[in-house]
Amino acid sequence: MTSRINKLFITKLLLIQILCGALSLSLGIYWGISLHLSQYDSKLYDNIIIAGVNVGNLTPEEAITTLETEYLTNILEREVTLKLDKKVFKAPIKSFLESTNLREAIFAAYDYPNHLTLLQKWHFLQNNTEKPFDINLHFKEKRIRSFAETIVSHINQDANDATISVNADNTIVLTPHSDGYIINKKALIDRIKLSLDTYSEAPIDIQDFSVKKSPVRTTSLLQSIDTCIASFNTDFTPNTSRARNIILSTEAINGMLLAPGDTFSFNTAVGETTAEKGYEYAPVIANSRISQGLGGGICQVSTTLYNAILKAGLYPLNRQPHSQPINYVPLGLDATVSWDSIDFQFQNTFEYPLYIKAYVQKDKIYIDIYSNHTLKNKSYKLKTEVLAKGSPAAQRLSANSKNSVQRYRKGYTVKVTREIYEQNTLTGTELISVDTY
Repeated sequence: MTSRINKLFITKLLLIQILCGALSLSLGIYWGISLHLSQYDSKLYDNIIIAGVNVGNLTPEEAITTLETEYLTNILEREVTLKLDKKVFKAPIKSFLESTNLREAIFAAYDYPNHLTLLQKWHFLQNNTEKPFDINLHFKEKRIRSFAETIVSHINQDANDATISVNADNTIVLTPHSDGYIINKKALIDRIKLSLDTYSEAPIDIQDFSVKKSPVRTTSLLQSIDTCIASFNTDFTPNTSRARNIILSTEAINGMLLAPGDTFSFNTAVGETTAEKGYEYAPVIANSRISQGLGGGICQVSTTLYNAILKAGLYPLNRQPHSQPINYVPLGLDATVSWDSIDFQFQNTFEYPLYIKAYVQKDKIYIDIYSNHTLKNKSYKLKTEVLAKGSPAAQRLSANSKNSVQRYRKGYTVKVTREIYEQNTLTGTELISVDTY
């Protein structure tokens, strides 16, 4: 009986010792793990990854410094770049930055172990498990829109035609055309936002969300104008009201440019001859009578131009002679105009554009037609022939009119032909007009 009691006692004692040993071991393990984990009381756990940067075993403040240096600075110094042709627009990402969640991300990482059990913490450290956290950047909407609007204001424009001019020394000056663009501002803003959200430095092609507008007269078109192909000049009496009108109307047609197929209208180019424009009263021929009219003398400019285009090989679309002969060109080679009834028109039937240089020097009107040098392979001579003469007749304005002028005139029927030469060889003759005065 006593022996049995002793065995039971010994067994209980052994169990107590085992339990005490296990408890001591557990407490030792717990204490050891706790002691090991205590080194992270003020630091982030190993293998904490924030925005791709390992900030394990750093204090939160150290982590902030590390991330600002190794991550944020690198991103914020990058530039958003947009391009269109030779125009480039750049802005650093930091100029758009409103805020980041950097501190929030770091403290979320620091707090992460508090949500794990002791063993989970141990396993996290022993297994080198990585725990990633992200940093989010928030950008200013107003700054994005302002940047986009600056780009739009510099890009949105109408297409500008190429222009050409001829200097006094006959040097041809060509100003290149420029394309026009209309940008889809919403698409531009969305693309800038995408670039910011991905921290991309890849250049953005503005043409991807813009509509290109091409000019009518391109640089390549006007480059074909390289020489003067025809010229004509007439004399006038300077320092008169008539001379003043000639100068004004010559200036009005100077620099006119006609693309292939374009039609020139003298009345459209010069406009109405009004006193507000500086035109003065001078003799005009109207209805076979000579009287004083505002803008008298401009017919000499239209006539000079008429002869220049005939010598260039062009044809008039609309041209009328005066009702009486004039003295600055041979019969049949004049072209009268009147704002409200008679216009002088011609069409550019060449495959090249043409440019009109018109100017006055002393007592002469000069008109030069410029186009491509290949047009000079042909040359032209104008021939006039009086087919019939009528009996002399006298006309006189009423004595009550402001300026009484008496003129005598004969009647004429005149034919104008044009001879065509190639390499100084006559290759053809064509009828230009038959006029009656």
